[in-house]
Amino acid sequence: MNKFRWLPNAISVARLIALIPYGWIFLNHGDRRILLGIALFIILSDWLDGFLARKLHYESKIGEVLDALGDGIFFIASWIFFYLENSYSLFILVLILIPRLALTCSIVVNRLIFGKWNTKHYVGGKVAAVFYFLLIVWLILKLPFQNVALLATIIIGYAGSLWSEFERYQS
Repeated sequence: MNKFRWLPNAISVARLIALIPYGWIFLNHGDRRILLGIALFIILSDWLDGFLARKLHYESKIGEVLDALGDGIFFIASWIFFYLENSYSLFILVLILIPRLALTCSIVVNRLIFGKWNTKHYVGGKVAAVFYFLLIVWLILKLPFQNVALLATIIIGYAGSLWSEFERYQS
């Protein structure tokens, strides 16, 4: 028995806790460098917890749920925060939110129809998540061509979500 089997889930919990100062700094217009540091921690810990779970052979349902919860809260909160600081319109916010909300509905429907929670991350969702993470960093840094980054992320978000749902119902 590996004595570090708890580590992936602990990282996921730390990511959830990091969302508190992330939101507080964002809503209080705090230092963007600190905001970026917390966002990078959240992004890197998202990769690290899954990597360690696979490496330590301790992939668990609770780990899947913690990971999905952390991703969902981070993405949705970030997009709402950027909307509140006028980075884009309400229409764009709704366009960005639809794939994540569809994913949530799909997981619930999967539970109701098949009797199981399928929160597994599929390739399409991982591709979309990479773009979501990049967009968040892009907007925190206030880099140029934000409209191009938004459009690319929206397109990849929809394509990735459809791909992921296809994979989910094939499994």
